[in-house]
Amino acid sequence: MNKYLILILVMFLMSCSITNNKPTIKAEIYKYGIYESKANGLVLANQAIPSGKIILDSEDKYVKETNKIPLRLNVSFGYDFKISGLKEKNITLHCVIKHPPIHKPDGTVSTLTEYDYSYEVENGKLDYGAYYTMNHDYEMVEGTWIRSYYYKGKLLISKKFFISKKYVE
Repeated sequence: MNKYLILILVMFLMSCSITNNKPTIKAEIYKYGIYESKANGLVLANQAIPSGKIILDSEDKYVKETNKIPLRLNVSFGYDFKISGLKEKNITLHCVIKHPPIHKPDGTVSTLTEYDYSYEVENGKLDYGAYYTMNHDYEMVEGTWIRSYYYKGKLLISKKFFISKKYVE
């Protein structure tokens, strides 16, 4: 009887060690807050974005750590993040931004911005900055904004920002 219990215990422990050898994907936000947007990157049309465009690889400058963002034209906010444990050389992340209603010039109202973007991975790691700049008056809406990134349907990172006139300095 004891031999069978020991055998079952050994088999259980072996199966645990086998399943724990899977590489783990880790993601972290290491810097967040207000950024100064240079808006000097590659501009692409993207109707998923309320302004209709996305600026990639812009040289944004980190200004201040906070999740309280002043409601001001041309203010940028967001975060820098790292993902490690990736096997692919290129990955696609799904970005979801939940925000208060934005009344766009075409008459539509947006409360959710979603898009997919492909990133190059180096040595199993991705280091990237994701920011939103209120470039137009109609984008300046007070309330809670939440920016999240998903990989293969799994939430990796998410950060909540509070946008208000009361935070204007």
